[in-house]
Amino acid sequence: MSQQNFYDNYLQVLQAITHCEENNLLTPALVMLYSAIDSVSWLACTTTKESGKAFKAWVTDWMLKDPRIQCTAEELYAARCGLVHTLTPTSSLTQRGIRKIAYSWGTASNQRLEELIDSVGAANELVPVHLSDIIEVFRTGMADYLEYVAEDPQRLDAFKEKCREHFATVSMDRVDEALSLLSVQ
Repeated sequence: MSQQNFYDNYLQVLQAITHCEENNLLTPALVMLYSAIDSVSWLACTTTKESGKAFKAWVTDWMLKDPRIQCTAEELYAARCGLVHTLTPTSSLTQRGIRKIAYSWGTASNQRLEELIDSVGAANELVPVHLSDIIEVFRTGMADYLEYVAEDPQRLDAFKEKCREHFATVSMDRVDEALSLLSVQ
């Protein structure tokens, strides 16, 4: 059941991200996306309890292989920190010089955004990323990661163990059923 909770949760999160993207709700889409990356990186990590290190390692291993994403794991983590904590592009990392991510979305051209960034001399401050690209790269990275987990019994056992901690929902019908069983005793 715990693995099913994991899959149910991610199906809902991915559907919500898609809904937000399709309705031009950029900020909620990004907050959910960065939260999902956080969660998967926690699930994958067995060596550290530091969420930043886990996030960056997972992004490096499973997302940055795709050439559509031209930023670094550190830049994505800085963007995550800003958006998740303050709904801004600014984080302590960007204040120390890590480039901020500039997002294009919908039918906008990421290449045109890159041209603008270059033309105003902001390439050292901003890196362009298209929302659709980062969402798709996350989906692909997550699918590749899950295949990787399934290939090794030890990895699969560790995955199953962490899945036991995943959020679960119970319908009111099930609650009523359990209460009625308890009242019979």
